[in-house]
Amino acid sequence: MASAKQIKAQKLFAKRVKRGDFRKAIAKTKKKKGDRTLSGKKRRIDDIDSSFPEKNRPQPMTEKELKGFPDDDWFKEYKRLGGKKTRKQYEKNVDIFVYHTHDIFIHGDASKYKNRGEALEAVKKEAKIDNKELNKLFDSISNITAWT
Repeated sequence: MASAKQIKAQKLFAKRVKRGDFRKAIAKTKKKKGDRTLSGKKRRIDDIDSSFPEKNRPQPMTEKELKGFPDDDWFKEYKRLGGKKTRKQYEKNVDIFVYHTHDIFIHGDASKYKNRGEALEAVKKEAKIDNKELNKLFDSISNITAWT
């Protein structure tokens, strides 16, 4: 089972992939026929790629694989708990919640806030929500991926 820190990293990585942070730059120079490879043999790059079986090549993750866990599960849990916000507003509140509470709740790092209560108050203030809504937000995350 993945820890909360690993799940957070996976979520961040998925967002960055979706945003396109890891796209290859298009080469400005074209490869000439007969370019040498690292082994010194005269082979074209296309020949090298075609020599590997298709099933052994690493396949990029699809959009469907990148979507979902934990965001969809968090939102489903939020709705199950009686949350009334839209998906867009919920995700905005989750981003605010993670920003303010991650260090103190996950790592115990008190550099930003002295305690967890101060972090939760900051979430309430920035997201403009009350205690009930904050509890639904916290429980929707913690019930699925153990926030503390």
